[in-house]
Amino acid sequence: PSILLKYILQSIQYIHDYGLIFFWKKLKDKANYLQKCNINKQFNIHNLPVLIRQPLTKNLTIPLFDNIKVSIIIPVYNNYDITIDCINSIIHNTQDVPYEVILADDNSTDMTRCIENVVSNIVVIRNFGERGFLNNCNNASKNTQGEYILLLNNDTCVTPGWLSNLMDIMSSDTSVGMVGPKFLARDGTILEAGGCVFRDASAINYGRGSHPDLPEMNYRKEVDYISGACILLRTALWKELGGFDTAFAPCYYEDTDLAFRIRYEKSLKVVYQPKSVVYHLEGQSNGTDVEHGMKRFQIRNRHIFYQKWRNKLHYYHARGSDQLFLAKDHSFKKPTILIIDYCVLTFDQDTGSRSTFEYLQYFVKKGFNVKFFTEDIYVKKEYFQAQYDIGVEIIAARNLKKWLSLYGQYINYVYINRLGIAGKYIPILRSHTTAVIIYQGHDLHHIREYRQDILKGIKNADAKMQRRKAFELGVCEQADVACYFSDKEVDYVNRESYANAVQIPLYILDSRKMDAWEYTAETRKDIFFVGGYNHVPNVDAVQWFAQKIFPEVVRAFPDLKFYVVGSNPPPEIKALESENIIVTGKISDDELRKMYANIKLVVVPLRYGAGVKGKIIEAMYYKVPVLTTSIGIEGIDNSSGAITVADSENEMAQALIALYNNSSELNAKSRLTVQAIGENFSEAAVEKALSRYIPEILR
Repeated sequence: PSILLKYILQSIQYIHDYGLIFFWKKLKDKANYLQKCNINKQFNIHNLPVLIRQPLTKNLTIPLFDNIKVSIIIPVYNNYDITIDCINSIIHNTQDVPYEVILADDNSTDMTRCIENVVSNIVVIRNFGERGFLNNCNNASKNTQGEYILLLNNDTCVTPGWLSNLMDIMSSDTSVGMVGPKFLARDGTILEAGGCVFRDASAINYGRGSHPDLPEMNYRKEVDYISGACILLRTALWKELGGFDTAFAPCYYEDTDLAFRIRYEKSLKVVYQPKSVVYHLEGQSNGTDVEHGMKRFQIRNRHIFYQKWRNKLHYYHARGSDQLFLAKDHSFKKPTILIIDYCVLTFDQDTGSRSTFEYLQYFVKKGFNVKFFTEDIYVKKEYFQAQYDIGVEIIAARNLKKWLSLYGQYINYVYINRLGIAGKYIPILRSHTTAVIIYQGHDLHHIREYRQDILKGIKNADAKMQRRKAFELGVCEQADVACYFSDKEVDYVNRESYANAVQIPLYILDSRKMDAWEYTAETRKDIFFVGGYNHVPNVDAVQWFAQKIFPEVVRAFPDLKFYVVGSNPPPEIKALESENIIVTGKISDDELRKMYANIKLVVVPLRYGAGVKGKIIEAMYYKVPVLTTSIGIEGIDNSSGAITVADSENEMAQALIALYNNSSELNAKSRLTVQAIGENFSEAAVEKALSRYIPEILR
């Protein structure tokens, strides 16, 4: 009752000072804010009694855990109501990580002094005499049980998944020393998407006032610092560093200094995790006036920080906000590469997208600042998220020319995919950047389309091929280097044009992981084909095999199943379904791995096409023997005999029957795949092909 009376008296005072309308607006703002933070699903902004009484008259209980993973330290000085809101949000939105809450009370004079009576299981470290923010945090950290320390301002409100998303990064990447969330203001706009520090030690919160769903706010990235309102790091690292540097007491720049020590003294990354969202009522603790009160230390400590880190600031940091493109993801010393494709990568639906996605991962791993541009952004959200999660910014601008006019000066390399896209954008790239342009052709379109025309009896096929050839080789000549997966296509381009073509791996695989795959023919059964059926050669291959070859195989093995796997099977493919032919459609990666773990043989009966076929490389990676055609094996080194080749209907049927019956030969072919993958589809193969044009990949 005394708490409720206090709240009523505060409300009456507010009405007296500002009027009833403003009081109502304040209550609505508070309710909307708490609703966004998911504090109480029963919250109703039209229910004043609930609003006033919740959460002050209801005791809160922090759950108890046997093994504490994260110690959440909340430094406070008064502002009891705000602290209660913060703790309430933690309780409601932290179900997936074992934690404890340590309240570091810096000699408060309000209801904070008896917060243990309202919040059960809270650990309170109470100071007798004010220590100030910095020393208060350092002192409280001596009492932690968790493997990780999380410092959290009391003027914050956390949202579902906030802590688990931070932990995902820390637990999966030992090169990360500190991680922080996306901070939102009360109105839902960006407060901070990582912090930038410039050479003069001035700092800004990136993205302030922007919409939180913009792509540039939603990719994982390195940043100069994370505001200390919410930072997570390992307890061992915190203790090794001795906590915050007391030179910055009582507060300000201590969080920036901590980030710099983690990066420059411990060679660890400071990372922004946008999947973790925290609302921050900035200025509630110390106000906003830098001339008076605690805020005055912001100016003083900036000078201390500059003197301490001036050499690092001048070498690794942008000169000012005019270089925000480089500052926003700590990329002043990183080469920037722009990847261009016709859509956001649907890496589980087609070989080309999967290959490009692996190159994205490769460039991120090598320390590049990676940007991705596409005109078509209308794909499922999970494909955006997959690129965000590996640290790739998706350029939302629909007009590449306009975007390059602003940022083209920062682009060092361009990796541009697909013939039509390259033909359109290479001239624009030449006029707006000095970047090295790498054209990724994937395959020779004019040859693939010519083979299709011949098979279908199209008139004037030769004339069409010559027109297509002139355009395609012209695009190759415009680029600094043209890349193809097939050595035969590389030889063809170098022979038929003035272009400079090189062979690169279709996939970048780690052959050491192949040790995990076990292949024993005696314990396996059935065959399958996997592909995306928006690609016409795959449709033709399945129809030809199912109608002309498979019936003879079934006569030899009546129980044999042929699985047709992949996205977007058209009606003519679905019509092939029978007791022996199973059309699965698209399946998950886990389901596909299970199929590779149990299938006896992969068939790739392609009659036309071009380039290296990803489905064959993938099968080899899982050590499953492959039966294919001369078209299927194009561009793949089969000197070891790991792949069986047959072209006619009879040859393929007989080869399949003979192989399926010969476990010793299948086992021998399975063993040959490891060497083939290691030599031709590895990071070393990429470096050998591209280091002349992108020397930074050798670092």
